Formats: sequence, C-alpha cells, structure tokens
Amino acid sequence: ANGCPGASSPVIVTVNALPIATAVAQGPTSICPGGSVTIAGGAGGDATVKYQWYQTGGFGGINGATNPTYTATNNGNYYVKITDTVTHCTGTSAPNVTVTIATPTATITPAGNQTLCQGTTATLFANAGSGYQWYLDGTTPLTNTQSLNVTTGGTYTVVVTNAAGCPATSAGKTITVVPNPVATATTGGPTTFCAGGTVLLSADTGTGLSYVWAPGGATTKNISASATGIYSVTVTNTNHCSTISNSVNVTAVPYPVATITSGGLPTSICTGSNVLLTAGPVGNNYLWLFNGSPLPFNDPNRTSISYPANQTGTYTVTVTNSTGCASTTSAANAISVFVNPVPVLQPLGPTSFCWGSNDILHVNGGTGSGLAYQWYNHNTPIVGATGPNLTVFDSGVYSAQVTVIGSCSQFAPDSVKIIVHQLPAPVITSSGNTLSTSGNYIHYQWYKGTTALVGDTLSSVSVYQDGNYHVVVTSSDGCNGVSNIISKGTTAVGNVSGANDILIYPNPVSTVVHIDADIPVDAAISTIEGRDILKQADAKTIDLSPFANGIYMIRVYDKSGLLLKVEKLVKASN
Repeated sequence: ANGCPGASSPVIVTVNALPIATAVAQGPTSICPGGSVTIAGGAGGDATVKYQWYQTGGFGGINGATNPTYTATNNGNYYVKITDTVTHCTGTSAPNVTVTIATPTATITPAGNQTLCQGTTATLFANAGSGYQWYLDGTTPLTNTQSLNVTTGGTYTVVVTNAAGCPATSAGKTITVVPNPVATATTGGPTTFCAGGTVLLSADTGTGLSYVWAPGGATTKNISASATGIYSVTVTNTNHCSTISNSVNVTAVPYPVATITSGGLPTSICTGSNVLLTAGPVGNNYLWLFNGSPLPFNDPNRTSISYPANQTGTYTVTVTNSTGCASTTSAANAISVFVNPVPVLQPLGPTSFCWGSNDILHVNGGTGSGLAYQWYNHNTPIVGATGPNLTVFDSGVYSAQVTVIGSCSQFAPDSVKIIVHQLPAPVITSSGNTLSTSGNYIHYQWYKGTTALVGDTLSSVSVYQDGNYHVVVTSSDGCNGVSNIISKGTTAVGNVSGANDILIYPNPVSTVVHIDADIPVDAAISTIEGRDILKQADAKTIDLSPFANGIYMIRVYDKSGLLLKVEKLVKASN
C-alpha cells in the first residue's frame, strides 16, 4: 500500500490439452419408428476418460448415458462429452449426430368407397414412396406399382415403403362392382319396308332405367323408326351404369319411279301392228294396265318389262321392287296408243258418169296423228294424190294407202271402179231444108243459135230460116253431146268454116281458159241447158274461177256474130 514492491515465490502452472471427443453414428441416422441407431463416442490419446451423452435441448446429460456408445431411439441432435480422469479436462464432440424417425405413411386415393360398373376400370393411387405392394382383401398380393387398375370388387390395401425402408399399410379401399343393365333392342316387325313406313323398336323394361336411342337421341323406351339407319339404345340404371344394345339395321326402301317409253316410235299405229312399250326401272316386277285396269291373266306379256301395245287406249305400268314397294306411272307419264282403223274407201258420188264430170273418192284413215295418203290407179301411184280425197275424171280402178308416218302402212281393202262414159259426138248432115244427125241417141234437141227449137226433138229437123243450127243429143248413158254447127244462108246450108282452126284449152280447166283463133272473136259461156252466164268480147282468155265446178258450153263468134264453134267445157279445180 506504501508502494513498496515485493516478489512472491514462483508458482508452476500446467495447462493440459482437452481431450478430442468425437461422436459417430454406426448406421443410418434416419430410422423407422421403434428402431435405433448406435452412436460411438471416442477421444484422442491414451488417457483414461469417462463419457456423458447429451441431447440438444435437454436438461443436462442423458441419464445413465455414460457408456462409450449410445443407442438413440428418438429424434434429436446427439453429442458426447469426454472427461480426462487425470487432468479432469473435458472435450465436447462436434458435429452433432442428428437422428430422425422416418415415420412411413400409406394412403389410397380416391378416398372413400367406390362403386364400379361391371366391365369398367377404377384406378387407385398410393402416396409417394420408395416401394409398393398392393393386396386384395389383405391376403392376395397384386402389383408393386404406385397405381392399381381395379375391375373386381373387394377391399384393397397398399404397403408403402419410405426412403428409410419403413413400411406402412394403408386403410382398406372397398370397391363395389355393380352389374350393368340388360340392353336389348327388339323389333316389332320387318326392319326393311317401303319409304313412309315405320318399325317399332323396343328396349328392356326395368325399374330406374333410362334410355337414349341412336341415332336421334330419343329417350323413350319405344321408338318408331322410319328412316334408314343403324339403331341401338343405351340403357342406364340408377348406379349410372350403362349398356349399349345390339344394333338393328333399318332400311326404308324408296318407291321405284315407274316410267314408260315407246323408244321414240309413234304411238299411232295401224290395225294389226303394235308399238313396243318398255317399262322402267330395270330389275323390278311389272304389271301392265290398260285404261287403268290390269291386263287379263292370259296375256303372256302382262308382267314383262316390255309390252306390245295393239289397242287404242291408255297404257300404264305398276313397278314393284324386291321389297314389295310399288308405284304406277302417273297420268302425265302414261302413254296413249291409237290404233288407226283399216282404211275405208268410198265414193262420194256416182262411180259411173259422163266425160267432163267427176267423182270425189274419200278414204277414212282414222283420227290418228301423222297420217299420210297415197292414191293409186290400177296399182300405179298417182303423182300428187296425197290427201284423203281424190277428184277423179277418168275411168280406172282406184285404191288408197294410208301410212302412219314412222310406223306402218295399210291399204283400204276395197278399190273403187270408176267408169267415165264418152260424150256422144253427133254429126249433122243437110239435105235441102232437112238437117239430120247420125247415131242412135235417146234424146235430141235442136237449136237455132242459142234458142231451143220447141218440139224439135227428133234425129232430123226441117229448117226454113237462115241461121246457125246445132243439136244436143243424149246417149243411152245419159251423156249429152253437141254436134257441129250448120249454117243455113240465103243460098245454101253447110258447115261453118274455120271452126276447126279455133283452139279452146285447157279442157278440163281449173281457172283460165284460152282461145286461139286467127281472127278476133267473141265468146259466150252458158250452162249445159243453154243459159248464158258470161259473154266476153275479144276473147283470148276467160277467167272461170268465180264459177262452180261443172260442165259448161262455150260458143265462139266472129265479129259479125257468126257462130264459129260450140264446145263442151269442163270446169274442175283439182
């Protein structure tokens, strides 16, 4: 305290080294529940030591854990303190040994019981692990994969092994397999029918069942199928299990479209001919109808595809296909056949007449369309005679052929014989005052000029006046003829000169008649009875078109009025 130093005696201090402590696990430090791992403690040097094991977080050393090793059974960090019993120095192991309890788990998803429809599959999944073993009803081993496809009912478990090799068994998963409903599609009749028909399709009856038909999606137990298709029904029960029924093929067969064709040939034909009608479509059954009624059973062609039609009327056909679907040609597509009758040839007037007259022959070829005519005289075609009527002026044997254009021809079975009687040609001779005519006729009529001499109806007449005389005679055929003209002058009676030099043509005439004479002449036209109907001066042409067909008399005069020529003139428009 007074500041005076003093020195003590020396003290010897010895610092001893701490023992080097280690803690080493003798196995995996991740252990299964109930398992353990041994941890060995160690110290460097040869010193005599003692051990005390510790668990981090504990209160003091682990009771009784004073051995060189420690068996750990719990989670925790373990270390050891080693004390040198000589120096009493203690060393602590580092690092700690961490022990983990690897508790395994085993679960199956989906959780809960599951209902499975027969024939379907459910997939069960185990939780993640290092190994798996599935069991059915606890005894039957199954696959060792993480998932399991299940088709059979029962209770399924799985043993899952974790990374530490610790196994755990899951709770059981119960799978119930429910039978599927019965699904049968039955038919209430033929499934092939004509278009427009139906067939009843029915599914099985049961409680709690629902139905869906395909095609169409109908949900009733029964449906009426009318369209072509492949039908089936899906039946579902209350467990939502479904079964698809058998398939039913339904065919709605279209009706055939019945047609008839004549192959382009005319349907107007001759008696005894036929036109071949052909039905369609090909490959069906046929029944021909005439005027709406089936042809008789004894007709060999009534069910053929082609029918030789030979009667006037309307033809249709009923076509039936292999399903029995039948249709008949519509009225618009029916074919009407007209059989032209055998032509009838008849005269419209007398078949015997005098020259200059005529007869009209008529052939009735029927009312069919497309008729053509050809007239014949003594089997020789008459050029231009191609109508149903023929005006004849000459004798002959006349026949007619009627042709259905494009089809056939037929002659009228009877011909007509025409006899044309020549007109008498009396010649007057004179002897003094007596005029006589040659020939033997049944009637005479003498004329002075155009005036009939009353009572002079014999073959001769006595004349005492100057003038021009002629006679009209009638033959036993009833034909009239005009004689030559005799002129009685102041000095003599004789023929009019120059008459033969006058030409009157054509004769017969249809419109205009011509007169050729060397001198200027006048002309008069009269009826056969002598009535004048036309007079023309300076006559070279005379138009007769206003007058009816018939026989007329033409008289030609010179400019002094002298009658030069009398001739019968036939007017005929042919």
